[in-house]
Amino acid sequence: MDLEELYTSLHHNNSGSISKNRFGYEMAVGIEKLIENYDMYDEYCIVFDYVCDVEFHYKNDEKSTLHFYQVKTKDSIKPFDATYLTAKGKKKNSIIGTLYKLYNPSEKCDIKLYIVGNVPFNDDGSIINSVNGMSFSKMSSKTKNKILTQLKDEKIIEDGVELNDLTYVYNPLNILNYDITMLGKLIAFYNEKIDKNIVKPKVLYSSIKDCVIEKASFEQSGNSYDEILKNKGIKKSEFKKMLLNHKQRSNNIIEKCVVELKTAKSNNISDTLKIKKALMAIIENNDTESKKIMDLISQNIEDALNNFSGNLNEFIEDYIKNNNFVFSEDNDYYEKYAYVLYQYVKIMEVADE
Repeated sequence: MDLEELYTSLHHNNSGSISKNRFGYEMAVGIEKLIENYDMYDEYCIVFDYVCDVEFHYKNDEKSTLHFYQVKTKDSIKPFDATYLTAKGKKKNSIIGTLYKLYNPSEKCDIKLYIVGNVPFNDDGSIINSVNGMSFSKMSSKTKNKILTQLKDEKIIEDGVELNDLTYVYNPLNILNYDITMLGKLIAFYNEKIDKNIVKPKVLYSSIKDCVIEKASFEQSGNSYDEILKNKGIKKSEFKKMLLNHKQRSNNIIEKCVVELKTAKSNNISDTLKIKKALMAIIENNDTESKKIMDLISQNIEDALNNFSGNLNEFIEDYIKNNNFVFSEDNDYYEKYAYVLYQYVKIMEVADE
């Protein structure tokens, strides 16, 4: 079977609701896969919460690839082990059984299975904490035998099966603050691949997260392979478009700020240079304090504009004088001017759309 036939023969995962922390962790793992594979393939797709928690699809006429990532989290630091993975409880299949049912490679499609955990794995007393992953085929006989026995009991495999394509990956993302780590990874990736100085990285990260949530939450996924990928997945080409759109939008705002500044301060070259420098520092730093100030200005600048008659420089000067409470005590005149200018340009940009 080729990739499409193989994939559409698998059952949709109906495991039900999961905790907010684990869902966020799954999203982070999926975004990592979008980033990690960017240079390796011309096109690929990361699918969220369909057959498995996170999936990697690479379609090729000669040999396609499917990676299934079963994500597991816990609040304690105690490692996972084979007992945990093989426990069925009241369910039809164990964790390892549920994942291994997806393993059906063919001449036209390779399949790899991964269990991704936020804690290491205890292999009969040996702690596995490799972020690159370790195949279960390389683990102790006790661990392998426990898993193989359980898979046989669940009638998923027969004798003679190896576990070469089943891997445990330790991903140390903190389930309580994974956003901080992922934002850092996105910034480093963007600065290397797209543009050397990302502007408003939190905006980009938020837009990617929103897209992932939309894909993961989509229930009417479709019947055909292409429909499933469209509704439940993000392709590299879509991811790239998000990145480039963010770059273009950021550049447009900065360029407009500079144009407006040169007009507003046409008779004062010194002020123009100092405000431009402050503007670039504010945008590039994008720290909590800057965001707070931007948010406060955005709440009343439009009303201030509607109640003012005069040129832009006069407006900004007046706004700073009458709204000094929105700024930090450490902000000098040039920083305050830059904040108001930036928010003004953003409002004008929305009005022009």
